[in-house]
Amino acid sequence: MMRTALTVLLFGLTLVATAAANPIAVDLFVDFYPPNGVMSVYPAPYTTFNAYVVANLGYLTGDGVYSVSFDVEVPDVMPPVSDFVPADPEYIVLGIVGDGITVVVEDCITSFPATLGYVQLFYMGTPGQLQILSHPYLGHVFTTCGNPGSEEDYCYVQGGGIGMEPPEPLILCSHNPVNDVAWGAIKSLYR
Repeated sequence: MMRTALTVLLFGLTLVATAAANPIAVDLFVDFYPPNGVMSVYPAPYTTFNAYVVANLGYLTGDGVYSVSFDVEVPDVMPPVSDFVPADPEYIVLGIVGDGITVVVEDCITSFPATLGYVQLFYMGTPGQLQILSHPYLGHVFTTCGNPGSEEDYCYVQGGGIGMEPPEPLILCSHNPVNDVAWGAIKSLYR
């Protein structure tokens, strides 16, 4: 009996450790020191700093990415010093912070994670969170580089904490991949 309980306990701990080691992949995220995945920054008051938007879309496409659409929500207490600045001279930025941004590349992005660009902010000493949202007109989409390319949804984004911990990840997709009919058939197998 004790062996069975110990086996069940070890199996449960293994499942928890596996789940913690394999979180849901985040498609776009804020990184204050790319490519290090630093999602919180604690700047000195009355200084400027950069908040980078990084794409991690490699697992969603094998062909690479031609464009990515999103928006950046900047805390009211931190005025942007610049608009969205591309990370690479070959990247073209369409739109502005708060009204939707699309980053288009001349060649495909094939290496991920890839830094798309940054917004420079002025920290006045009040903490806040910078969030990545859907583009207000285009949604949360990226275009693949296939021939022809296709428009796809990305679903998981992670904002950044400024003078505080980062916010919880946002799930932008509202669809459920499990079909009701399929789920009912699965449930009927166990009745």
